[in-house]
Amino acid sequence: MASLLLNPNEHPYIQDTRKAIAKCALVACHSLPMSRKRREFMTLWWKVVGWGPLPLARSALQWKLNPASRPVVMKRLAKLMRAAAG
Repeated sequence: MASLLLNPNEHPYIQDTRKAIAKCALVACHSLPMSRKRREFMTLWWKVVGWGPLPLARSALQWKLNPASRPVVMKRLAKLMRAAAG
């Protein structure tokens, strides 16, 4: 997903789409052992990255890859989500 969103000209699989990658990730989220809260957060994140507007999807991916790039409000939200996911 990172190469597809951030550097699409260098993405190695031309047939890939955001939606297809996100669908695979959602299936994986439901088969991995994690708390319900964490699963809900990951499901939301993959939906944003897979189906959200391109600028929002890119921002969400960059914030995930580089936490220092997050706006203050996103840093607080991430902290709350981590605490809730326990």
